[in-house]
Amino acid sequence: MRKKSILTLLLMILLVFSFLPEIYASTNLSFTLVSPSFAFENYNDDYMLVKLSGFINVGMQDEYLIPRKNIKILIPNGAKFISYRISKIKKTELPGIYKIPTGESPVSEGGEVYKLNKKTRGIYTPLHLTGIENERGVRFLVFTYYPFLYDGAKLTYVKEIKFDITLRTGKKERVYKNKPDSSFLNYYSFDSFYSDSISNPTYDYLIITIDRAKKLAEEHRKFLESRGVKTEVITLSNIPSTGKDKAESIRNFIKEEYNKNGIRYVLLIGSLESIPMRYMYTGEEGDEENSNIPTDFYYRDLTGDWDSNGDGYFGVPGEDEIDFHPEVNVGRIPFDNLANIKNVLEKSRRFMDKSEEERKKKILSLGAWLSMNGEDGRWKDDTDGGEINQRIFELYFKDKGFTNRGLYELSGIKPSLVSNQADDEITAKNFVIYQRSFKPGLIQWEAHGAWNSTARKIWATDYNRNGQPDRDEFKWETFISNEVARYFDDTSPAIFVSGSCLNLYPDRDSLGKNILESGGVAFIGNSRTGWYFPNLAHNSFETNPSHYSLRAIVLKELSEGKSQGEAINNALKWYADTYYTQLTQIRKTLAHNIYDLNLFGDPIVGLYTLEEKHTSPQIISTKPENNEVDVAPSTIISVKFDRSMDENSINESSFLLSTDAVYVNGNITYNDNEFTAYFRPLDPLKRGATYTVTIKSTVKDKDGNYLASDFNFIFTVAGGETQRDFTLQWTDIDEGFHIDLKSLYIKYDKETITFKVTSYRKWSNPETDFSIRLYIDIDNNPDTGMGKDYNGNGEDYLIWIGTYMNKFYHDVNKWDKDDKIWKHVDDVLDYSIENNSKTAVFTISRKYFQGNQFNYWLGIYDEIYDEFDYYPQGEDNYYEKFVFKEITKPLSVIKIYPEDNSIVDSDTNVYVVFSDDIIQDTLNENSFFVTKGKRKVPGNISYDEALHKATFSPENSLEEGATYEVHITTDITSKSGSNLKEEHIWKFMIRKETSSDWDLTIVSPRNVNRSIDISKVYVKLVENRIFFKIETYDTIQDPLRVGFIVRMDTDNNPSTGIPLYPYGGNGEDYTLFVGGNYGKLSGILYKWDKDKWKEEASLPDFEIEQGKNYAILSIDLTSIENPKVINYWVAVSDDPERFPIVDQAPGDSYFATYQIVGKKGWIHQFTDIDEGTKFDLKDTYVMHDDTNVYFKITTYRGWIDPFEDGVFFEIDIDADQNSETGDTNGMGEDFYIGIYPDEEGVMKGYIAIYAEGEWKKYQDIESFK
Repeated sequence: MRKKSILTLLLMILLVFSFLPEIYASTNLSFTLVSPSFAFENYNDDYMLVKLSGFINVGMQDEYLIPRKNIKILIPNGAKFISYRISKIKKTELPGIYKIPTGESPVSEGGEVYKLNKKTRGIYTPLHLTGIENERGVRFLVFTYYPFLYDGAKLTYVKEIKFDITLRTGKKERVYKNKPDSSFLNYYSFDSFYSDSISNPTYDYLIITIDRAKKLAEEHRKFLESRGVKTEVITLSNIPSTGKDKAESIRNFIKEEYNKNGIRYVLLIGSLESIPMRYMYTGEEGDEENSNIPTDFYYRDLTGDWDSNGDGYFGVPGEDEIDFHPEVNVGRIPFDNLANIKNVLEKSRRFMDKSEEERKKKILSLGAWLSMNGEDGRWKDDTDGGEINQRIFELYFKDKGFTNRGLYELSGIKPSLVSNQADDEITAKNFVIYQRSFKPGLIQWEAHGAWNSTARKIWATDYNRNGQPDRDEFKWETFISNEVARYFDDTSPAIFVSGSCLNLYPDRDSLGKNILESGGVAFIGNSRTGWYFPNLAHNSFETNPSHYSLRAIVLKELSEGKSQGEAINNALKWYADTYYTQLTQIRKTLAHNIYDLNLFGDPIVGLYTLEEKHTSPQIISTKPENNEVDVAPSTIISVKFDRSMDENSINESSFLLSTDAVYVNGNITYNDNEFTAYFRPLDPLKRGATYTVTIKSTVKDKDGNYLASDFNFIFTVAGGETQRDFTLQWTDIDEGFHIDLKSLYIKYDKETITFKVTSYRKWSNPETDFSIRLYIDIDNNPDTGMGKDYNGNGEDYLIWIGTYMNKFYHDVNKWDKDDKIWKHVDDVLDYSIENNSKTAVFTISRKYFQGNQFNYWLGIYDEIYDEFDYYPQGEDNYYEKFVFKEITKPLSVIKIYPEDNSIVDSDTNVYVVFSDDIIQDTLNENSFFVTKGKRKVPGNISYDEALHKATFSPENSLEEGATYEVHITTDITSKSGSNLKEEHIWKFMIRKETSSDWDLTIVSPRNVNRSIDISKVYVKLVENRIFFKIETYDTIQDPLRVGFIVRMDTDNNPSTGIPLYPYGGNGEDYTLFVGGNYGKLSGILYKWDKDKWKEEASLPDFEIEQGKNYAILSIDLTSIENPKVINYWVAVSDDPERFPIVDQAPGDSYFATYQIVGKKGWIHQFTDIDEGTKFDLKDTYVMHDDTNVYFKITTYRGWIDPFEDGVFFEIDIDADQNSETGDTNGMGEDFYIGIYPDEEGVMKGYIAIYAEGEWKKYQDIESFK
């Protein structure tokens, strides 16, 4: 054994350049580094490690574990890096030969080992440039410093180095970053480098939302601003198209807002189809799908060039100019459904309230095995999720007053390493129980995952008695899934932090989305698989590049009071600085883990309270809004606060509704989950009446803080006869113009209409200084009036009040369609506009208006300062609309689709066209709905105001052969105050679709945002060959740029083929592929082989052509082991070589099933969760032959004697898939099977049939057991 040697040296970091403003005239920075003392430590066998304080010993399988450290160096604002060189080095070769160990290789959760170069690399130079970075305007260089050189035998100690950096001065940029910490070598130079460039953010938080969620986003904005967070909202339609695709345009907009305003947070509201993620390509060997990682990191970092070489592959390590120091904290609410969006935003606001402080100190930790020492004869260490999570709690949370409940592995040959610290077993039942009873604010887990579930890995038995766990000795049990998540208590939501693969999978109905819908305020997780190091499980997180180390630092940041957006960004920066910059051989793997980590939820949420800016409660929204007109008589009034309120203070004395000084009776309730009070009038509101709502200052929050003063707002119910007084139409924001448009008021009678315009600041002389311009579209037709060729949108009249070429005008002008100019037709009837005023009033005749409504926009042009302020602004709301309320007409339905008793396709939308414009609040799931039998069909309702058209879009394809019924109720009200006189009800049927001898098996809904979109899937069997026909909505433009696959489970066994854990499969045994394959059209059969897809054979018989909208794939049944039944799913890609999945089907279940003629094996139908009942239904299976159907039912708990224990089974059957036959009180059940204990003391079975309005016994069943 070599004698341990210790050398002690003085640590000096000497800065030899004086950092003065003259640096901008210089091109060099110089630094001297002096190494600290070192010591040797035994590693194993004859190997030794050299240890230095502040340095880490980390490396890959082809790297020696020589100590290393990152050095970060600030460079001046605008400086460009040119080169560096080591100008001086002092080193000493240590005597003797040294055996330094090499590092480890990463492994995916699927067990795939990352392949590295075989030759081990020595360390021959002490300094390597590993990064040129930019974080919120601050530029810096990252170097890796090695205090030892090593060639595999000789070890040389580097005592001291001096190095010079050559820079070129460039254009300075704004800086929004606080002063860097001491992790920068020259951190104290920040002021001299950047003091003249630092800017304070003008606002903090940007919300980018789908257009229809704008009101919800505005409500959230008001809440955030009540907490001191300056916020702006932008809709997708208002983001200019500045990029080659939507994602780039959105990033360009975020980048512009950051550069101008220094924003820190971005919340994206919309699904991937509405607001796409960017797919980053890391290119590791293996499954191409997992090398294409959808990520919002693309929007976090705004300085990297993610496709710098222009090859269409984004974020490729070593090819693109990647920057892993984000500028903004980004989160996403991944829904287009307004109910889901509203739910997440309300949970976020509640979670940030001080009333949740106690819950946010509670943690629920779940951990299962990732890998075991000796597993399949490979690993040297145990990677136990329970031990990892227990360590995270004790390192980062325990001393900060948090409490933890642990659900860890207690079963099998090898329980959790921390089983003695577990509170209970890690099971689905316990997960639900602890979530509902313990009510944690933070839930974390580490286990193997899939896109829709996560499982525990149990070493169930040692078949070969070798004392080591082998792959076929494991049992997998799901402890969280989409189904289990539905049992969580959504009134006590938590931040979920998942350490499992695929759980956040954004392009499917993932576990992350389901948890966000039920039980989660946020979900932090992986969008694809993750990489970890099985032999480094007990290293510190600072020396273990596994994906769970990244998660650990996210949790550390959360424990320190950071928002989850900040926590993720800080963790990603740490991971990049610690590992990506140093472990250059596995940058693809490390970039993969970085892209993989994403956030569903509001990025400003954390384990802290977002303190109120005001002591008194604030009201952030009301419904109806202040001065709203056309309000439905059946409206429920709501008032939303910015915090949790004292429910008892909201009552009939403090929440008042009145009209004409008469108070209205109603029921008052308060929902603390929404911070919202409701007033439900006992009777419908009076048509045409104006109501005042008063919230008294006696209302208080739970801390006893009262509303600062009474709060009032007014609204007017639809259906009034005339408008005699001015009514506020809108109020514009103050944009700082010298003459800044504020509000417009309108009043009218039968002959005239009068406009009152106000400004935030006084104007001077209207005869010389400014003009008010009102543009009117009377016919709602963009093709008449001033057209788009003249920057218009169909404006027919222009009312001009003010100066024109130093002369005062007050006239009405009409667009001349022949001369294409405005021509004077009349003067206004009356006007009032004075010098040094803020109000102008003018009246015109109603003879110009053809009907009961018109569109308009209004502007004020300031001649002195050349400023034009106008309202409304934005492409999605070019005009405001005004309706004369006294012009009433009956409301009727003038068109329906499908027509009564018609037969239509299964992807049909239902619509109805009304005779008049309607109040959209009266159009809802209770006034426009579709039923099948007695049950409402889930779907979304939209309304086209211009066409008066309401559309119902079913969430899923309608059932072939079924009859549906449409209901339009009399609650729907027009803006002129009329209701439908009678309810409209009609029926339609769904066609049983076939294509020649094809069987239609899947109908997939259209999504216009997909580059290739599956519409239908057909299957047919010809002799012993099965054919799949995959149709798309649009034609195929280039067959070489698309790929179609069919993945098949041919033995109906999830335990064979690709497993759920850890690969995210469900027993798929074979894959058919047709499409472009390295420049040529190919058809390939793949077979799952242990841990990868293996090419089995070519497919000569396929069809795919340019201009067609389908592909046909086929295979001989003997090539796939002659299955009796095939479970399958299909997918398409617009990049067949990397195969990011663009669309897949079916969407509502994992598999579709195709039965092949002949006796069938058992086919699993569903699994019910354990709800704790005596026997408790578990699994149901079905099989059939040509004449019989068989059912098999299993339970969680068994019985001793079925008769004595009272076991009863019932199976209800809708035999003709027609809800109009059978039991119409149910869903059209025609038969039911009953197995029951008879009075004679034996079990009996029978079939009952529904006939003549009741159930009747049909026949006995003799064959059951």
